[in-house]
Amino acid sequence: MSRKTAIFKRKLYQTIICRVPKTYQRYAKIKQKLFQCNQKIGLNQKKSWFLEKTPEEVIERLKRYDVISFDVFDTLIFRPYLEASELFEEVGKQIQVLEFQKIRCEMEQRAREEQMKKEGNMEVTLDEIYTMIHKKTGIKEEIKEIELSLEYQMCFSNPYFRQVVEGLQKEKKRLIIISDMYLNKKQIRQILKNAGYKEFAAYYISSEYRKSKSSGELYQTVLEKEGANHSFVHIGDNWTADIKQAQIYGIDALYYKK
Repeated sequence: MSRKTAIFKRKLYQTIICRVPKTYQRYAKIKQKLFQCNQKIGLNQKKSWFLEKTPEEVIERLKRYDVISFDVFDTLIFRPYLEASELFEEVGKQIQVLEFQKIRCEMEQRAREEQMKKEGNMEVTLDEIYTMIHKKTGIKEEIKEIELSLEYQMCFSNPYFRQVVEGLQKEKKRLIIISDMYLNKKQIRQILKNAGYKEFAAYYISSEYRKSKSSGELYQTVLEKEGANHSFVHIGDNWTADIKQAQIYGIDALYYKK
């Protein structure tokens, strides 16, 4: 998918669907019917807790918790791609390196493997990924700014959760971010801000803590810093990282499937 096509899809989605309530309601109903059809033929085995619930119903349910945490990508934030790696293809077009998508994916994996050897975890930063790219291919590390720029341009809010977040913020609830991501706190804050979200109370990012939701260790850090005596709920789209691991640490978890 070209950059122009991706931008067009984003603008079309935001203009026709997000900003027109009746259109979004029709869109939601179509998605609901598709989900139900998939359920009948066994394509979706895990049901989204949020199915058929209005933002107002969700807000009312979440108000009972002291701390409410959200995953970022594919939960609060969408990209106009079928796969996140499609963004790397666009970077390659801009720098005129046809194989860049493949290079970017392989070098991220190598950076993670090297991190595992050195520190026993696989959490890396965008800087470390591009250092590996430069080391192995000679491509300048500054290219990461193109990737970041595309993230800022292409990412847009999930209108459903934007309503939920705004409603909870009006209720003065403590909302935090928990994300397994190579981007840092500053970069994720900017993506959320660009998408129209207000500031969250705290940001727990795997690349900064060198701990992940997938391993469960990041939840332990969250509990230590937020206070384990509080009631918690986490919302996300990954059944293992966002739901099962959160529950292991005594955190209520609600599964969202877009």
